[in-house]
Amino acid sequence: PMFADATRSIREYIIKNGKEFGKIMETEYFKNNFIIEGEKLKNVPKEYDKDYKFSEYLKNKSWYIEYHIDDSLFLKPEIFINKCIEIFKNIKPFNDYINKALKDFKMPERK
Repeated sequence: PMFADATRSIREYIIKNGKEFGKIMETEYFKNNFIIEGEKLKNVPKEYDKDYKFSEYLKNKSWYIEYHIDDSLFLKPEIFINKCIEIFKNIKPFNDYINKALKDFKMPERK
């Protein structure tokens, strides 16, 4: 959230590429396993349509995904590793999407 340009880039990308965003968000694995979290505004920013299909995500100032892993998996290394591979494979489309949204973002220079 400390980089307003990055937040704006992601919001604009969601608006312009909503079909791709929906395809990711609506996969069974994603819907049933991941929760998108992050610092959020109370309302959709005024420059965006509050009735847009994915307007809830336009409130975000940051985006991260949560996935619950049962503690018992940590005691079963092989099962845990395979579960991590499964999770990472299924989270990759979202990660790729956010990276495409940020492709032109430049970190501010330190002074």
